[in-house]
Amino acid sequence: MRLDYSEWPWARSLALAEPHASVEVERILFGSVREHCACLGIREGSVVTCLDRDGESLEIEVPDGRTARLSREYA
Repeated sequence: MRLDYSEWPWARSLALAEPHASVEVERILFGSVREHCACLGIREGSVVTCLDRDGESLEIEVPDGRTARLSREYA
């Protein structure tokens, strides 16, 4: 099932970031997402860079310079 992200009301969601855009993580709404992001070193206030994206995931550069693939569910 492919989701249509163009209809999302969150204009500033990391899931919608264009490649090469740097985004400040303002809020992480759900506990399970917060835990997953914390494992990657991402917290509220962190700046991450979207390196690439496809229909289901984003490749991001996390604050310590590592790259990670993040499911849009967690973005």
